[in-house]
Amino acid sequence: MRVVEFDKDAKKIVLSAVEFLKGKETRVVQDYMAAHKLPTHTVADLATITGQTPSGDTSIPKEN
Repeated sequence: MRVVEFDKDAKKIVLSAVEFLKGKETRVVQDYMAAHKLPTHTVADLATITGQTPSGDTSIPKEN
């Protein structure tokens, strides 16, 4: 991780994996991505989490 912001008064440090990986070799980026996989989400999952789809639709899509 790379420090991208430091707020001494609020005692907050903002870290960025993206900034750390910029300019790194492809192998390093791929190894990081393999070790830190993000779960995939469907539109139905997003609607359940936020109450609406990215387009603002509040209906829940039917499963296929």
